[in-house]
Amino acid sequence: GNATGIARFLNPDNPHPEDPQEALERFQDELKQNAGTILYSSEFLHNARPERLQQLKSVATSLGHEIRIVVFLRHQIDIAFAQYSQGVKRHALSTSSESILDRQGVNYLEILNRFSAIFGDRNIIARDYAHFVESPYSLMVEFLSILGLAPGNQFQFPKLAVNPSLSRHELEMLRGLNELTRD
Repeated sequence: GNATGIARFLNPDNPHPEDPQEALERFQDELKQNAGTILYSSEFLHNARPERLQQLKSVATSLGHEIRIVVFLRHQIDIAFAQYSQGVKRHALSTSSESILDRQGVNYLEILNRFSAIFGDRNIIARDYAHFVESPYSLMVEFLSILGLAPGNQFQFPKLAVNPSLSRHELEMLRGLNELTRD
């Protein structure tokens, strides 16, 4: 997604935290430059601290913007496997796939309540990710629909998968290579 800086601001425990003042100023500048709808997307926004969410809301409302939260909820085992896959692909993880069973799941109700307490129930839109997994384009069309926009010439969707999934066989081969190359 395009909101990695905001995600780092919202979660100061992130290994690469964002300078709070710089992040808020950048957010404010982006809002000032765009009078219309702005979409920030990141799978890392769920760890947001309430006080930081409140700061974003204050900046947005002071400039006449409203924040709506769109959440695509994914089945817990699918999240665990996706995180494992990313660990193998991007971070040279070499532990077996059984290790994902030890991970604690994400508490969706807690996350949605945290966002709702700050932005209000009417500004929280939740969808089941499983309905969109087969076609990434349908996910993008759903985002546009939620925002009240219709797909057309003004929106260009990527032609290739940005982060293609590996088959279980390919993932296991890469994991084995990761294990061989560990120091």
